[in-house]
Amino acid sequence: MAIYLQAFAVLFIKRISKIETPKQVNSKKTDMRAIAIDDEPMVLEVVRAHAAKVPFLELVGCFTDAFKALEFLQNEPVDLLFLDIKMPDISGLEFVTSLQKKPMVIFTTAYSEHAVTSFELDA
Repeated sequence: MAIYLQAFAVLFIKRISKIETPKQVNSKKTDMRAIAIDDEPMVLEVVRAHAAKVPFLELVGCFTDAFKALEFLQNEPVDLLFLDIKMPDISGLEFVTSLQKKPMVIFTTAYSEHAVTSFELDA
């Protein structure tokens, strides 16, 4: 698990650095809103810790239940999802394809076999 979390931390920083910093709107900085969805609370803590280091990123929710995250998204739009692929009940791939309005996605998974599918989804 420690190797997975370290690898995730490195990939997180590389991926988030490619996202453009939000522009100033009426001299007020607009933040990028994000949520994290993973069935492992320890992974959510890692996401929370790294997100706190990105000045323009506002992590507005962390969910261990994908269906609760889906309810949240119906009322609270976000710009970015940190999303686990292998979860009980619904996979991250199924989750993202079920969304009508798709935010940017960073998959947080230890399974390299999902890499091709995630690139096809532009995540």
